[in-house]
Order: sequence, then C-alpha cells, then structure tokens
Amino acid sequence: MGKKRTIATKSLSILFAIVLTSLICTYSFDYLESLTYDARFRLKVFRHANPLIELVAIDSKTIQEQNGKITLQDYTQALDKIAKSRPSFVLSLISPTTFHASLNEKIAFNKAALKIPNFYISYDDGIMRGEEGKLILPHPFEKLQMLPGVIAFDQNNFAKDGVSRRAYFSIQDQEFVQPLIAGFYNGITNPTQYRGYFSFKDSDQIYINYQKPGTYSTISFVDLLKDNSSKDLENKIVIIGYDDKFTPEYYLKTPFTRDVVGMSKLEAQANVLQTFIENNGIVKAPQWINFVTTLLFALLVLFSVMNLSPARGILVILSSLAGFLLISWTLFVSFHLAIGMAQPILAIFLCYYFFIPYRLIQENKKFWELTQRNKLLVQVEELKNNFLSLMSHDLKTPLARIQGMADVALSSPQNLNSNQKEAISTIKQSADELTEFISSILDLSRVESQEIKLKLQSKDVNRLLEEVVQKYRYMAAQKNIELITEFETLFSVKFDADLMKQVFSNLIENAIKYSAEGTKVLISTEEHDGRILVQVADQGIGISDNEIKSIFSKFYRTKNVKNSQTKGTGLGLYLAKYFVELHKGHISVESIPQQGSTFSVDLPMDL
Repeated sequence: MGKKRTIATKSLSILFAIVLTSLICTYSFDYLESLTYDARFRLKVFRHANPLIELVAIDSKTIQEQNGKITLQDYTQALDKIAKSRPSFVLSLISPTTFHASLNEKIAFNKAALKIPNFYISYDDGIMRGEEGKLILPHPFEKLQMLPGVIAFDQNNFAKDGVSRRAYFSIQDQEFVQPLIAGFYNGITNPTQYRGYFSFKDSDQIYINYQKPGTYSTISFVDLLKDNSSKDLENKIVIIGYDDKFTPEYYLKTPFTRDVVGMSKLEAQANVLQTFIENNGIVKAPQWINFVTTLLFALLVLFSVMNLSPARGILVILSSLAGFLLISWTLFVSFHLAIGMAQPILAIFLCYYFFIPYRLIQENKKFWELTQRNKLLVQVEELKNNFLSLMSHDLKTPLARIQGMADVALSSPQNLNSNQKEAISTIKQSADELTEFISSILDLSRVESQEIKLKLQSKDVNRLLEEVVQKYRYMAAQKNIELITEFETLFSVKFDADLMKQVFSNLIENAIKYSAEGTKVLISTEEHDGRILVQVADQGIGISDNEIKSIFSKFYRTKNVKNSQTKGTGLGLYLAKYFVELHKGHISVESIPQQGSTFSVDLPMDL
C-alpha cells in the first residue's frame, strides 16, 4: 500500500511539474528576463572594440574650450580635417540643420561633406511608409545622404523599462544606415543572414552585442580642430556625435547602466555598427530549450523537497542554480547565446512555495504517527518491565526451590533407581539453564536502561580468574577437558568484580561448551604496555571469518552452534563486550574453524 502511495505521489509531482512548466512558458516575463539578460552584460570581464571604428566626440572639453558653443563653421573645419585622412565612412549623428548659420556657411559645410565619398547623416527617428520625404534635407543640403539610424528602446514592448537592447536592420523595408555600412565589410544584404535576426511588427531587428562604456577609441572634437590629435583615420569608420556628460538627450539606457548619462548615443551607435559588421548579435535560445530547463528545475525542486532534508535540499537547489547561472553566463560571453533564465528561476520559487507546505503536512503526519508509536512503545516498555519483574521475583524463587529439591533428591541415591536419577538430573539441568536465561535477560534489561554502574574495588585479576576456573573444573572434567592456567604476577587494579567475573565465566564456559572431549583450554594473563591482557584459548569448533564480526551482537549465535545440542541465549558475548567497554577495555577474538578460538580481554590498569 505504501509503495503504491509513493508511486502515486511521484506521478502527481511529475504531472504538477509539467503543468506548471507549461503555464510558466506561456508567458515571457520580459521585465524579469531583461534583468538576467542585463546582468550577463555587466559581468563581462573583457572589452573588444573593432579597430575600424573611431569616435569623434563633442565632449565637455570641447564645450568648455569653445565657450559653450559649436558652430557650423567649426563642424565644416572638422570635416575638412577628417577628409584629409581619407576615412572609409563618416557617420554624423548631428544634422547641419540644427545650427543657426548663414547660407554661405551652409554651402561651405555642404561642399566639405560632399568631399567625403561615404558621408551619411543619421536620422534619429523611424521612417514609416509615405514619410520618405523626411530623409531629404532642405537646400543646400539636399544632396547629402540621410538614413535612419535610430536605436530601439523597450518603451511599449518587451521589458518596457526604456533600455536600448535592439537595433534595426529595417522598418517597413526602409533600410537603416548601420547595416548599410556593415554590408560593405561583411557582404550581407539580407537581414535573415544576420546572427540573432528576428522580425517584429513589420521590422527586422537584432539584439546589440554591447561592449562596456569607454571601450571605443575617441577623439575630442576640439583636439581635431586644433590638430592636437595624432590618430590616423585612414580607412576608418568615423562617427561624430555629442558626449558632454550633461545633456540627457544625447544618451540612452543600456544593459550596462540605467544612468541618464551612462552611455552616449555616439558610443551606442559604435556598438550597433560593430554588431552588424562582426555579425555577432545576441541569439535568444529557442523556446523548447527554455521549456526543458524550466521542467528540469521544477522536477529537481520537487525531488529535493520531497526526498531530501531541508538543509540538503536547499543546498542541492542552490548548487544547481549556481551551475545553471555559470553555464548561462559562459554561453552568453563565449557564444553570444542567451538562455532564458526568468522561467527556470520562477519554476524554482513556485515549486518550492507550493510543495514546502505539502512536505510540512507530510512531516507533521509522520510526527503524529511517531508520537502514537512512542506511546505504544512506552506501554510495551511498561509491559516488559512488569514481565522482567515477574521473572526476577516470581520465577526465580520457584526455580531456586526446584534446584534445591533436585539437589536434595540427588544427594540420597539409595532411594532412587537409575531412571529416577536421570529424570531428576534433567530437571536440575533445565532449571539451571532457565535460571541462566533469566539472569541474562535481566542483565540485558539493565544494560538497555543504563542502570549498570561500576562498583570499583581494588582486586587481583588472577585471583578472580582462579575462582572462575575452579567453578568450571567439574564441568570441564565431565568432557575430559583440561583447564590450563598461565598467570603472570600482576598488581591489583580497580574493577567491578561481579561484572568481570561474569565476563570471564562466559568466556571459559563457552570454551568448554564448544570444545570436543579430551581437548585443552588455556587461560592466561600478562601485563603489556601498562594494560592487562586476559586470554581464553580453546581447541573447539572455531568461528568462520564472515561470522566473527557478528558474534558480539545481541542474540547472535553462529551456524555451527545453532545446529548443535548446546544451549545458549546469544546474550553472553554481547553482555561481555558491554561490561568490558564499561571498564574502558576492549574484547576481541581470533579463530580458525575446526581448530579453535582465542578471546582476548584488554583492560587498563588505571581506570
């Protein structure tokens, strides 16, 4: 039933992940996506400026040295100087119609501009069908080439945050100046051949591969006028515009900065032109990739929430998210591929938000079940204690009487025939075994309840062993087993005599029990490195290697012992190990099957 419930829960979780992913991927979440998109730009660690592009900026230095005013004559003079360097293209972001000038000054500018073979004026606005007349300048500038060069910004569509992320190839078949210039270098005339191309509302666009502000080589306009610039403009693409760090209309917002004067339109045009020339626009990953990554994260969160501890689950989720962010950044920087990140991140938060309460409900249910089990275990413990009390008081007394009566009967053999003697001996043996079993159970109960406290006394280990050996000589004699003692003289040490007597008794009794008739059992002591070593070696049935690690476990008996007629509880060695470790000692065994075993008890001399 539990397995079926688990399978049903997993199936529902997978179904939930698929449904949630489908719903999330229905929406684009442009604003949130734009934040992750822009963050990848800001984390760029290198700059790359196309050496063909050179900027001429009417900057704050120019404004200051020209007393705050740039005239058309200044502009004409600058064009004359530029023309002498024979650039490949000159793109002016400043229309001559914006200057107050005489007709002669306008004619002079017109002549200077026409001397430059590829001189273009960028029209900073979109041109719709039927508005082509806006691209023809008034007399005397009508022969100058004017083309739109507007950079899109997300005002009413996409992220709606006013940031410029896109560039136009064309709007309603009206080609823009940047791809026209770029086509001279890369030979591309079809917008669909550009990397990252997409169509939107009767326009062809790509995402700009921005460089950090300050990347491009720039000449101050005033340095050009005064011949203070040593830069060679031959075969360069020269872009002329404003960058005074003061007037907001000369600037736009970019993924790098929202500052009102963070990047000039002059530098933005350089970024657009480089993107077209190098054909390295940003490619948005297909929707199916976003769906797959979102689904994988949803499944990961559900697995972590349902199967891992809270701390480990959060660690797995955060580690996976960090890995995903690193991969996304690497693909963006190295291959200009933008994988959608908003939807996977939303999937993480939504799945976590919905399934944590479910996990809490399940944990609360388990806690309630454990509480009920605990109550039941308390009741069982009470029953166990009552049972042990029954054995210790109500069973041991009758057993003692049985043992006593059996001893009395056996001590008067003249009144018994052989069958009666055998029956009474069997009764006595069974009573002894039952008494031993009850004692072991009582000791186990004391161990588990941690009621055993050491009663330390300074005693001689050898003398204690002699008492134990003497106790089992009769048992050994019945099997014609010789008990040999080799005791090294030892100092008296502190230990609990009753507990250690029980340990040594168990080891010697086992050695006799599981040894064949006519063999020998060696009990030895020695002092080594400030510790006492007691060993009990027999020539018995031995223990196999795969069973040695288990013989000190509770109720464990080896296969050879189970198949023999020898009785036992499987608690003796467990209790012996506990009592030895209570003395901060160590018990171990070495054994060879059918050759014998050697049990070693290592005790400290100073407890």
